[in-house]
Amino acid sequence: MNISFLLNRTGYVLQHLLMLRHKPHTIQMPITARCNSACKTCNIWKQHCNDNIPAEKLAEILSQPFFSEVAGIGVNGGEPSLYPDIVGLLDSFKVLKKLKWISFISNGVIPRNTLDMLEKSRAVCREHHWKMNFTVSLDGVQDVDDEIRGVKGHYEHVISLIQEIKSDMDRFCDVLNIGCTISKYNVCYLPEIDTVFKNLNVPVEYHLAVPNKRIYTFDDSGYSVLNSQRDTALAAEFFLRKYSESGSVSEKLRYWGNYHYLIHHGHRRPTECSWLLRDVTIDENLNMYLCATASDCIGSLRENKAAKIIKSRTCKTIAKQIRNTCCDSCIHYSYTLSFRGIFAFALFYIKHSKWNLVFYNRFLRWLFSR
Repeated sequence: MNISFLLNRTGYVLQHLLMLRHKPHTIQMPITARCNSACKTCNIWKQHCNDNIPAEKLAEILSQPFFSEVAGIGVNGGEPSLYPDIVGLLDSFKVLKKLKWISFISNGVIPRNTLDMLEKSRAVCREHHWKMNFTVSLDGVQDVDDEIRGVKGHYEHVISLIQEIKSDMDRFCDVLNIGCTISKYNVCYLPEIDTVFKNLNVPVEYHLAVPNKRIYTFDDSGYSVLNSQRDTALAAEFFLRKYSESGSVSEKLRYWGNYHYLIHHGHRRPTECSWLLRDVTIDENLNMYLCATASDCIGSLRENKAAKIIKSRTCKTIAKQIRNTCCDSCIHYSYTLSFRGIFAFALFYIKHSKWNLVFYNRFLRWLFSR
């Protein structure tokens, strides 16, 4: 049994019981509000905003002691390949002495822009020994994807982008993934989508489209599969099949987490979330939030230090409101089972797998070796 795992679990329980906040390990960072797609599951492109995060001011902010434990930054937007000076932005991250990885998410609408961003970013990351991950969004095959993304030819553009990156991975990134958002617009096509994606030989991360304040869909969730019993059942069936097919314990648990959430009609989240009591979001205007999905702005980093903002009454009020009204019905950033999730999974496994000791032992080894 891994003692550090038990200590981490104990610390996690105490943190949540006492509502203690830790310094952030991850920053979610929409670096621009500009976007060149018109996705049906996102409304940010409708805002017609051209704001970009100011790199010089950002470096000053990130040098604050509050950010001294940051190990990873998620760079997104809008569309990050539209940011005017990606090298200047990454240079502002150098003040983060414990930074280990940077993860980009792009729509890949203009492959040459995306490749240029990746090549420049990869050079900076290599210089500073930061691992670089890249996720490109693809929500279907051919016309299904083009319709959801609102860009004619999007599917072909992304396929060409993937092929170019795979031809010289070291030049562009350390890890390449496809991000697929499941909504009412593609839920009927999931078996076909999964088959085609498998043939691309690129790992796929499937996510459910959820209400999200950052992209202006919190009060406009008509895209959700939860609005229809049929769509919910189709999505649940898909995740259950992925659970059955996967040979990886961590993937199985992630698929099961989405399945559990769906069969409980969008409630009983079985996974942990680091955003309520640890990680933060910084947007293109240097406003700070807790999570990107349900948090209102907790303060401006142009006007106040991060440590002051996080201790403010506004932050505490917003955190309480999110915890009481949103967390249970959110499945965003669903990776690690909570204690409630572990218990629910154990019951599911006993009921459906009749104590398959091989996998059960693998699950226990995975659990106690972290």
